[in-house]
Amino acid sequence: MSKMIDLFEQNLVQNFAQFFFSKADHIEDQLHQYIQNTSENDLKSMIANFFAQPQAQETALALDLQKNEIQALLAGDALTKTHLKSTAKIATYYLAMETDAFSKVNVFDSLKDYPM
Repeated sequence: MSKMIDLFEQNLVQNFAQFFFSKADHIEDQLHQYIQNTSENDLKSMIANFFAQPQAQETALALDLQKNEIQALLAGDALTKTHLKSTAKIATYYLAMETDAFSKVNVFDSLKDYPM
């Protein structure tokens, strides 16, 4: 699996954590632009690797990806306008993993036992 820094500009990856915790509305548009500029083969590889993970279906559902979206992504429809948001969710998940953004999220004590 290629790292997101290999697929997107270094600036986006390096500043992702800052964008993740701010109210930067432009990050979604910027991410969509990077996705559209990424080769279709790289996106297919990213999606295939995502769904090859043991917990992929559970993670996809947690990302609010519906079964029809999952099927479309697996069929190679990552760049179509209809499925761009779903592709962005997976890319954002990978960016969050690579930048360790999840460890910086404050979870209220009342939610500690809630499955995430």
